[in-house]
Formats: sequence, C-alpha cells, structure tokens
Amino acid sequence: MESNLFSAEGRIRRSTYWARIIVATAIQILAQFMAKSDPSTAILCSIVIIIIGIFSIIQGVKRMHDVGKSGWYIIIPIYNLILAFTNGTTGNNEYGENPKEKNPHEDELYNGIMTLLFSAFVTCGIYALLTITNIINAETVKNVIFIISFTACNLYFLTWYINKTEQKNLKDNENQTMTSA
Repeated sequence: MESNLFSAEGRIRRSTYWARIIVATAIQILAQFMAKSDPSTAILCSIVIIIIGIFSIIQGVKRMHDVGKSGWYIIIPIYNLILAFTNGTTGNNEYGENPKEKNPHEDELYNGIMTLLFSAFVTCGIYALLTITNIINAETVKNVIFIISFTACNLYFLTWYINKTEQKNLKDNENQTMTSA
C-alpha cells in the first residue's frame, strides 16, 4: 500500500483502483445530496467534491502507469476506460514495481472492503428510493427497512466472501500438496 494517496507516482492494481473510485464516487454523491438538502453546506461540499475529483484523477494516472502508459492517457475517454479494465504489465516497468508482487494478500482485503461497500450502496439505494418516492412516510419504518436491508446485504455478501476465501484456501492447499508430493 503506497504511503501517499495524493501522489501520481507509482502504480496501483485494478482492484485498488476500483475500490478507491467507488469510495470517491460515494463521497461525491453524498456531498452533492448534502449541498442540495442544506444550502449552507454548499461551499464545503463543493470543496470536498473538487478534492475527491483530483484524488480520482490521480488514481487514474496510477492505473495508467500500471498498464505501462503515461498518465496523460487518462484524458482519452474510451481508451482510458479500456486501460482501467486491462491487466497491469508483468514485473516492474518505468513507473515502478508491480503492485501485485508487493502484497499478495491485498486482494483478499480489497474483496472484503468491496463486499461491504457494495452492500452499503444497495442499502442506501433502497433507502433513497423509499425517501424520494415517499412510498413510506413514517421515518421509523424507513429506518427499520434500512437496518434490515443493510443486515441482509451484509450477511449475503459476507457469506459469499467467506465461501470464496475458503475455495481459494482449498485450492492453495491442493497446490501445496501437489508440489510437496
């Protein structure tokens, strides 16, 4: 994990890039909702949106570096999206060492974080839908639905994550058994 998130130096892998972009997008959406609901926070929210926008651009530059391209490729709309989904270059390149070789367990951490973030997005989406459409007017009922959906999403995605981790551990154990035999 790099020490400076606001530096365009180095490389980041796909999972790191997408986790950061999803969190940044969530923060920007939250700031926009806050600015619309309370105009007195508009200036502060605008500053947060600008900072998060700069952060997102920097993460895109690092992602371009991982595929062996200059950070300037971020300004080419479709091409940068293709590169964001492309595997990074194997081994070291001119922008730094391979982030996959730095910490092999980083994928597990990001998968867990992404699982929790996704469940939070689903829950907030349900809550926003209920709030915007006024299907249910009682605040207590909305909060109960929020808690139930958040718990259900977390249980579902955590169960999925645990199963995926167990399958990976079984595969690793089989590989170790085969190499030692």
